[in-house]
Amino acid sequence: MSRTRKKHFPCGHSGFGGHCHRCEFAEKLETMAAAKTPYVDHKKTRNHKKPHTWTLKAMLAEAVRLRKAQARKKSNIDSWSDTK
Repeated sequence: MSRTRKKHFPCGHSGFGGHCHRCEFAEKLETMAAAKTPYVDHKKTRNHKKPHTWTLKAMLAEAVRLRKAQARKKSNIDSWSDTK
């Protein structure tokens, strides 16, 4: 069985698959927040035993967090490539 390797996407994130799931999720949250559609997370965690509904503020904050991680990783990759 061959091992799968992480890919580095143009956005700066790394992961498996054909596209960046973090950027896709950030875009989904931004679109839903703009349309004022609530996002319901059906994952059960320790803190949330029932489905958790995200507020508009929380959705935008999560999208910003994902975009900041993208920019930080991209700048690290760019600075690393400049040193060679």
